Amino acid sequence: MYGSLLLRGALAAAKHGQRGTAQEMLTEAAGAARQVGTDANLRGTAFGPVNAAMHQVNVAVTLGDAGTAIDLARRIDLRAVTVTERKASLLIDVARAYFQWGKYEQAHAALRAAEDTAPQEVVARPAVAILARDLATLAPVSIRRDAEQFASRIGAFR
Repeated sequence: MYGSLLLRGALAAAKHGQRGTAQEMLTEAAGAARQVGTDANLRGTAFGPVNAAMHQVNVAVTLGDAGTAIDLARRIDLRAVTVTERKASLLIDVARAYFQWGKYEQAHAALRAAEDTAPQEVVARPAVAILARDLATLAPVSIRRDAEQFASRIGAFR
């Protein structure tokens, strides 16, 4: 529970632009995750090293550090993410990071992968609808039609 609370605190700090506090909490959570050793869904937390790494990605993208988020995400083996919704969350964070970075084709591919993984998660998140709508607007001609169809399919234009 302690590690899970630290991860929540790190995300809250990142949302308020408190980079140092977010990093301190992530570091402390990573230490707790190492002590746990493996991810376990104890008390619904799915806390462990993989979950802590996923939160590092989320904090990086929340702080606008797209390149860092992508580098961190590349270190995570998706097969090690046992909770489907969390796997989709990671892919959505990757899409957000690529979008921030102006790499719209990669952002679209990550959103499609998230949809393939957990379509209900993609449809249910208002932030994904906004991202899909923005992507459809800014995407290069090579993927614009696909991006528009994706946004329409998930109800982003409602």
